[in-house]
Amino acid sequence: MIRLFGERLRPVEYGIELLPGVHTVDAAGHTPGHTAVLLRSRGERLLCLGDTFYDPLQLAHPAWRTPWDHDAARSVGSRRRLLAWAADESLLVHAYHLPFPGLGRIERRADAFAWRPLAAGS
Repeated sequence: MIRLFGERLRPVEYGIELLPGVHTVDAAGHTPGHTAVLLRSRGERLLCLGDTFYDPLQLAHPAWRTPWDHDAARSVGSRRRLLAWAADESLLVHAYHLPFPGLGRIERRADAFAWRPLAAGS
């Protein structure tokens, strides 16, 4: 894909608004520059976490990492920070590696978290 789109790609900073309602969020650790996206529309927010976690087990054990995490310490720090934010502010979350459609909310469970999928029609 880089060969195909390379000349049209450019780096972006964390914490900027790319387009109206589309904000970049630091999620580095899984890969260098890994970025989550916060979408805002009509007073609602959706946090798209990308590869911040791979399995609900990483919610119950946020310090667990995968062999694919480039920077273990940073991936754990990003995961804890983003999950805490999502739980504390009851953000709607999209997570790639959960059953389709991967939409739900994060809940705190002591020092860990849990996934609450969005019910159909919610």
